[in-house]
Amino acid sequence: MRKKALQILISLLLVIENLGRALGKEERASELAGQLKGYHDLIKERTLGINSEERPTVFFEWLGKPYHSASNGTSYDNFIDFAGGVNIAANESVDYPNVSPEWVIEKDPDVILHILGSSKDYTEEELEQWRDEIISRPELQNSRAVKEGRVYVLSGTVATGIRSAIGELYLAKWFYPELFDDIDPGAEHEKLIQEFYNMKLEGGYAYPSDA
Repeated sequence: MRKKALQILISLLLVIENLGRALGKEERASELAGQLKGYHDLIKERTLGINSEERPTVFFEWLGKPYHSASNGTSYDNFIDFAGGVNIAANESVDYPNVSPEWVIEKDPDVILHILGSSKDYTEEELEQWRDEIISRPELQNSRAVKEGRVYVLSGTVATGIRSAIGELYLAKWFYPELFDDIDPGAEHEKLIQEFYNMKLEGGYAYPSDA
Protein backbone atom coordinates (compact mmCIF):
# COMPACT_ATOMS: atom_id res chain seq x y z
CA MET A 1 0.00 0.00 0.00
CA ARG A 2 2.84 2.41 0.75
CA LYS A 3 4.03 1.93 -2.83
CA LYS A 4 0.71 3.43 -3.91
CA ALA A 5 1.26 6.42 -1.63
CA LEU A 6 4.73 6.88 -3.14
CA GLN A 7 3.29 6.78 -6.65
CA ILE A 8 0.75 9.45 -5.70
CA LEU A 9 3.50 11.63 -4.22
CA ILE A 10 5.67 11.27 -7.33
CA SER A 11 2.73 12.25 -9.54
CA LEU A 12 2.04 15.30 -7.36
CA LEU A 13 5.67 16.39 -7.41
CA LEU A 14 5.75 16.09 -11.20
CA VAL A 15 2.66 18.30 -11.46
CA ILE A 16 4.32 20.91 -9.23
CA GLU A 17 7.55 20.82 -11.22
CA ASN A 18 5.75 21.04 -14.57
CA LEU A 19 3.63 23.93 -13.34
CA GLY A 20 6.73 25.70 -12.08
CA ARG A 21 8.39 25.24 -15.45
CA ALA A 22 5.34 26.58 -17.28
CA LEU A 23 5.21 29.66 -15.03
CA GLY A 24 8.93 30.25 -15.05
CA LYS A 25 9.08 29.50 -11.32
CA GLU A 26 11.23 26.38 -11.35
CA GLU A 27 13.13 27.26 -8.18
CA ARG A 28 10.01 27.94 -6.13
CA ALA A 29 8.39 24.77 -7.46
CA SER A 30 11.47 22.79 -6.48
CA GLU A 31 11.36 24.27 -2.98
CA LEU A 32 7.69 23.36 -2.58
CA ALA A 33 8.26 19.83 -3.88
CA GLY A 34 11.16 19.42 -1.47
CA GLN A 35 9.05 20.59 1.46
CA LEU A 36 6.27 18.11 0.69
CA LYS A 37 8.72 15.26 0.18
CA GLY A 38 10.29 16.15 3.52
CA TYR A 39 6.96 15.68 5.30
CA HIS A 40 6.42 12.39 3.46
CA ASP A 41 9.89 11.11 4.37
CA LEU A 42 9.47 12.11 8.03
CA ILE A 43 6.31 10.04 8.41
CA LYS A 44 7.77 7.10 6.53
CA GLU A 45 10.95 7.04 8.60
CA ARG A 46 9.20 7.24 11.98
CA THR A 47 6.57 4.60 11.23
CA LEU A 48 8.68 2.20 9.17
CA GLY A 49 9.41 -0.28 11.94
CA ILE A 50 5.85 -0.59 13.25
CA ASN A 51 4.38 -4.01 12.53
CA SER A 52 0.77 -4.55 11.50
CA GLU A 53 -0.32 -5.75 14.96
CA GLU A 54 0.84 -2.50 16.55
CA ARG A 55 -0.86 -0.19 14.08
CA PRO A 56 -4.11 1.44 15.28
CA THR A 57 -7.34 0.31 13.65
CA VAL A 58 -9.33 3.17 12.13
CA PHE A 59 -12.98 3.58 11.28
CA PHE A 60 -13.21 6.23 8.60
CA GLU A 61 -16.32 8.09 7.48
CA TRP A 62 -16.62 11.14 5.27
CA LEU A 63 -18.63 13.94 3.63
CA GLY A 64 -20.77 14.45 6.72
CA LYS A 65 -22.44 11.07 6.19
CA PRO A 66 -22.43 8.80 9.24
CA TYR A 67 -21.12 5.30 8.51
CA HIS A 68 -20.20 6.13 4.89
CA SER A 69 -16.68 4.74 4.55
CA ALA A 70 -14.01 3.81 1.98
CA SER A 71 -12.31 0.54 1.14
CA ASN A 72 -9.01 -0.75 -0.20
CA GLY A 73 -7.50 1.16 -3.11
CA THR A 74 -9.35 4.43 -2.59
CA SER A 75 -7.41 7.61 -1.97
CA TYR A 76 -8.68 7.78 1.61
CA ASP A 77 -7.57 4.21 2.32
CA ASN A 78 -4.11 5.10 0.99
CA PHE A 79 -4.15 8.25 3.12
CA ILE A 80 -4.85 6.30 6.31
CA ASP A 81 -2.43 3.51 5.44
CA PHE A 82 0.49 5.82 4.77
CA ALA A 83 0.03 7.61 8.10
CA GLY A 84 0.27 4.23 9.83
CA GLY A 85 -3.35 3.26 10.42
CA VAL A 86 -5.35 0.17 9.46
CA ASN A 87 -8.64 0.96 7.74
CA ILE A 88 -11.21 -1.49 9.12
CA ALA A 89 -13.32 -1.14 5.95
CA ALA A 90 -10.42 -1.97 3.62
CA ASN A 91 -11.82 -5.37 2.66
CA GLU A 92 -15.36 -4.27 1.90
CA SER A 93 -16.59 -5.29 -1.56
CA VAL A 94 -17.37 -1.78 -2.86
CA ASP A 95 -15.16 1.29 -2.94
CA TYR A 96 -17.37 3.45 -0.74
CA PRO A 97 -19.51 1.23 1.46
CA ASN A 98 -22.22 2.25 3.86
CA VAL A 99 -21.64 0.19 6.97
CA SER A 100 -23.87 -0.36 9.99
CA PRO A 101 -23.28 0.94 13.51
CA GLU A 102 -23.36 -2.68 14.68
CA TRP A 103 -20.51 -3.52 12.32
CA VAL A 104 -18.40 -0.68 13.69
CA ILE A 105 -19.15 -1.72 17.27
CA GLU A 106 -18.11 -5.28 16.49
CA LYS A 107 -14.83 -4.10 14.94
CA ASP A 108 -14.30 -1.71 17.90
CA PRO A 109 -11.62 0.47 16.24
CA ASP A 110 -8.92 2.33 18.13
CA VAL A 111 -9.62 5.54 16.21
CA ILE A 112 -12.63 7.14 14.53
CA LEU A 113 -11.80 9.61 11.77
CA HIS A 114 -14.26 11.81 9.88
CA ILE A 115 -13.10 13.79 6.85
CA LEU A 116 -15.39 16.56 5.70
CA GLY A 117 -15.71 17.78 2.12
CA SER A 118 -13.26 20.26 0.63
CA SER A 119 -15.88 22.46 -1.07
CA LYS A 120 -16.07 24.97 1.80
CA ASP A 121 -14.01 26.49 4.57
CA TYR A 122 -14.68 25.46 8.15
CA THR A 123 -14.23 27.12 11.50
CA GLU A 124 -12.74 25.22 14.39
CA GLU A 125 -16.14 25.42 16.08
CA GLU A 126 -17.76 23.62 13.14
CA LEU A 127 -15.18 20.84 13.30
CA GLU A 128 -15.77 20.55 17.03
CA GLN A 129 -19.52 20.23 16.41
CA TRP A 130 -18.91 17.34 14.01
CA ARG A 131 -16.75 15.60 16.60
CA ASP A 132 -19.38 16.17 19.28
CA GLU A 133 -21.99 14.59 16.99
CA ILE A 134 -19.89 11.45 16.65
CA ILE A 135 -19.03 11.03 20.31
CA SER A 136 -22.66 11.64 21.32
CA ARG A 137 -24.04 8.79 19.20
CA PRO A 138 -25.64 6.41 21.72
CA GLU A 139 -24.47 3.31 19.86
CA LEU A 140 -20.80 4.37 20.12
CA GLN A 141 -20.67 5.13 23.83
CA ASN A 142 -18.88 1.89 24.70
CA SER A 143 -16.53 1.91 21.73
CA ARG A 144 -12.83 2.05 22.46
CA ALA A 145 -12.29 5.16 20.31
CA VAL A 146 -14.98 7.19 22.09
CA LYS A 147 -14.04 6.03 25.59
CA GLU A 148 -10.39 6.91 24.97
CA GLY A 149 -11.18 10.20 23.22
CA ARG A 150 -9.58 9.16 19.93
CA VAL A 151 -12.19 10.73 17.64
CA TYR A 152 -10.90 13.21 15.09
CA VAL A 153 -12.30 15.46 12.35
CA LEU A 154 -10.33 16.72 9.38
CA SER A 155 -11.20 19.19 6.62
CA GLY A 156 -11.01 17.69 3.14
CA THR A 157 -8.81 20.66 2.19
CA VAL A 158 -5.87 18.96 3.87
CA ALA A 159 -6.76 15.45 2.74
CA THR A 160 -6.18 15.86 -1.00
CA GLY A 161 -3.83 17.70 -3.33
CA ILE A 162 -0.78 19.64 -2.24
CA ARG A 163 -1.94 20.09 1.34
CA SER A 164 -2.58 16.37 1.84
CA ALA A 165 0.93 16.24 3.32
CA ILE A 166 -0.39 18.34 6.20
CA GLY A 167 -3.34 15.96 6.61
CA GLU A 168 -0.90 13.05 6.76
CA LEU A 169 1.00 14.83 9.53
CA TYR A 170 -2.20 15.24 11.53
CA LEU A 171 -3.10 11.57 11.08
CA ALA A 172 0.39 10.37 11.97
CA LYS A 173 0.37 12.44 15.17
CA TRP A 174 -3.14 11.26 16.09
CA PHE A 175 -2.16 7.64 15.46
CA TYR A 176 1.25 7.87 17.18
CA PRO A 177 1.32 10.87 19.55
CA GLU A 178 4.55 9.75 21.21
CA LEU A 179 6.43 9.37 17.92
CA PHE A 180 5.33 12.79 16.68
CA ASP A 181 5.34 14.71 19.95
CA ASP A 182 7.76 17.26 18.50
CA ILE A 183 5.66 17.90 15.38
CA ASP A 184 2.98 20.62 15.22
CA PRO A 185 0.97 20.00 12.03
CA GLY A 186 -0.89 23.29 12.43
CA ALA A 187 2.36 25.24 12.60
CA GLU A 188 3.70 23.40 9.57
CA HIS A 189 0.49 24.20 7.69
CA GLU A 190 0.73 27.87 8.60
CA LYS A 191 4.37 27.97 7.48
CA LEU A 192 3.54 26.26 4.18
CA ILE A 193 0.72 28.68 3.37
CA GLN A 194 2.75 31.74 4.34
CA GLU A 195 5.88 30.69 2.48
CA PHE A 196 4.39 29.39 -0.76
CA TYR A 197 0.99 31.09 -0.98
CA ASN A 198 1.93 34.37 0.75
CA MET A 199 -1.31 34.17 2.71
CA LYS A 200 -2.30 34.10 6.34
CA LEU A 201 -3.82 30.79 7.39
CA GLU A 202 -7.38 31.16 8.66
CA GLY A 203 -10.19 28.79 9.60
CA GLY A 204 -10.24 25.28 11.01
CA TYR A 205 -8.61 22.24 9.45
CA ALA A 206 -8.38 19.61 12.18
CA TYR A 207 -10.03 18.93 15.52
CA PRO A 208 -8.72 18.46 18.09
CA SER A 209 -5.81 20.33 16.55
CA ASP A 210 -3.61 20.01 19.61
CA ALA A 211 -4.11 16.27 20.26
